Amino acid sequence: MEASSAPTLFIVAGPNGAGKTSLSNDILKKHKVEAFDWDFEYDQFWAEFNYDSDRTIKESARERATEKFISLYHAALKEKRNFAFEANFHLKEHVDWAQKAKQAGHHIVLIFMYMKSVELCIERVVERVKYGGHHVEELDIRKRYSKGLQHLNEYFSIFDNVIIFDASLTWEIAIIAEFNKGKPNYKSNKRLKENGGLLELPSLRLTMS
Repeated sequence: MEASSAPTLFIVAGPNGAGKTSLSNDILKKHKVEAFDWDFEYDQFWAEFNYDSDRTIKESARERATEKFISLYHAALKEKRNFAFEANFHLKEHVDWAQKAKQAGHHIVLIFMYMKSVELCIERVVERVKYGGHHVEELDIRKRYSKGLQHLNEYFSIFDNVIIFDASLTWEIAIIAEFNKGKPNYKSNKRLKENGGLLELPSLRLTMS
């Protein structure tokens, strides 16, 4: 990842169950920033109502989590501070927030946790819940998985730096590839050069513009 004197917006992205929080803590601590986790904040607000399934209560928890994120995000941009948030990268708003930060003078970095299948993501979330982690509906996991990969392919080139990790293995997390301003960093993956910059994996095919 290229060094930058400008404040940085980090998006730690990937499907549910990829281990975004664990990785973000390790990577971001040297930047003295902790990634905002919307799913966790939503779960905390919902827990105040003992996880009542009432639609109005759940919507209220969503709104409170979103309001908290927006407040912290705008404060970081105004004060020219580093900021980070976790995302499944399934919403166009995630891209919009990155672009607004760039316009405000921030360096923008995407750290993407790749998982080889949605079934593995579902298994990870089930296991996480057993140990007190927050729950995510299976339908949401499936939707976010496919849409997140689609957005990665469509928008990775707008970021100053992109680092893609393979989080599919339980005992290690390896860098698959790095891109600087949409161009592949061949030092991170020699196969990228052999493939003419094309990154092709199960469920993912990054194409150079």
